[in-house]
Amino acid sequence: MKIVVIVVTYNGQKWIQKCLDSLEKCSVSNSVIVIDNNSADFTSDIVKRNYPSVHLVETGKNVGFGKANNIGIEIAIRKKADYIVLLNQDAWVEKTAIEKLINASIQYNQYGVISPFHLNYEGTATEKYFSNYVLSFYTIGYSQDYEMSSLKTIYSSTFIHAACWLLPINTIKKVGGFDPLFFHYGEDNDYVQRLASNHLKIGFVPNAMFYHFGTNEGLNNTRKSFRCRVNEIVLNLKNPFASELGAILLFFKHSIKLIFTSLIKRNAKEFSFEVKVFWFNFKRLRSILKARKLQKKEYAFLQVNTK
Repeated sequence: MKIVVIVVTYNGQKWIQKCLDSLEKCSVSNSVIVIDNNSADFTSDIVKRNYPSVHLVETGKNVGFGKANNIGIEIAIRKKADYIVLLNQDAWVEKTAIEKLINASIQYNQYGVISPFHLNYEGTATEKYFSNYVLSFYTIGYSQDYEMSSLKTIYSSTFIHAACWLLPINTIKKVGGFDPLFFHYGEDNDYVQRLASNHLKIGFVPNAMFYHFGTNEGLNNTRKSFRCRVNEIVLNLKNPFASELGAILLFFKHSIKLIFTSLIKRNAKEFSFEVKVFWFNFKRLRSILKARKLQKKEYAFLQVNTK
């Protein structure tokens, strides 16, 4: 069994050693690929100096989170990986975490993505996003089972962010990689949407522990907020459960409504923002519709030899 772990890095020098050290201590053998998105700090130097067995790829520019992961996934496929683990740079795993994820995957093969239980970086509490959303809104039954001290091996969720995902190679074949239209944020939402259209589940294993710093501080940044709004529209346009015509009509209807609402409110800032979002996606509408078709193919968004 070959396990390949992919870590995308960007200015991650304060986290990368703890991340890679935890992988070296894993109870199952794994090979690691680090895709560095042109870090301006010493991330790549740390990997080169301290982890000679790690396959380091330096992109030379920031190609985005999804596209960088795709580079790693393509290498993992060439390495004949059976399982691929996507792990954030600002995270580390408990010694037996990956082994437990793989055991769950073997037992429950209807799951296309399996994640561990997310704790904060220090391990003193449940990660905030995981607690407030995944456990509270996206998962049924966990809270009651926890109170009754009768946890199941795995819990199905409607969404889990891609800070640590185990993907069996069969998932990669059916669903493919990340859509590079999503530079950062939204790529995991899109992937989960495509998982569901391929009749695959996403879930987490409650006794597999993973520790994540991720505060998503940048979400309050204007540029990131713009990106999130843009990605939200792309998700709707790519929705595999909606017709292409219906998705396009909804795009125009929703955008026009927001633009006219801001006009009625005489909110110049909001008006400018909504026009900017609409125009940005309108200019790439053809690319979005092309991606909508491409996502239905095997190994979608990946450059691999499928013969």
